Amino acid sequence: MTFTAIAEKADMEDYTLYRLRQRPSKLNGEIIAKISNATGLDETKLFEISYFFAQKVDISQRKVS
Repeated sequence: MTFTAIAEKADMEDYTLYRLRQRPSKLNGEIIAKISNATGLDETKLFEISYFFAQKVDISQRKVS
């Protein structure tokens, strides 16, 4: 599925979804539920994955700063 297809099904703009990929720590329960419904992925698994990547991205951004 493309960003555009997921965003359309989740009723959000594709650039918003792209930004969330860049900053996964910005995901909240409502957004996770929308993405889950759009993709058919389990909400809990999606949260766990986004939390894992948020930690990794935040660590790498702190090293760059």
